[in-house]
Amino acid sequence: MNVAPTSGLASCHFRDLAEGLQQQMFFWGQDVIHPRGNQLVQNNFQRLPSKGLKGTSCYRREWQDGHLELYGSCAGWYGPDGGFTFIRPRKRIAIWTGKTTPTPGLWQPEFIKRRVKKEELYASALPFLDWLID
Repeated sequence: MNVAPTSGLASCHFRDLAEGLQQQMFFWGQDVIHPRGNQLVQNNFQRLPSKGLKGTSCYRREWQDGHLELYGSCAGWYGPDGGFTFIRPRKRIAIWTGKTTPTPGLWQPEFIKRRVKKEELYASALPFLDWLID
């Protein structure tokens, strides 16, 4: 069971996470055009058409009772009751409450949870972070 720490969670840590994901998305873009082939596909991601922005793809992979989705403009883990998302143009991480995943370009603000406790945001990010450091 993943448990959020009771201390040590500062707003700057979430800002650092958002900045790190901003940079990491550049590298995922490089993985897609790798000389030996699409590294995301070779690592169990399925390439799908984007639900929103034209000319882009969605990379999706099952993970921890939910799934990961990587777009050029957002990335996250989404389970049956919502999940965690990073919205690149807004440089923002958030708890996602929707049953469907974000649509790039629309962002559906009604599914972004407001007034979140740090521990809750941390817990929602854990499946995504587990994959990222795996």
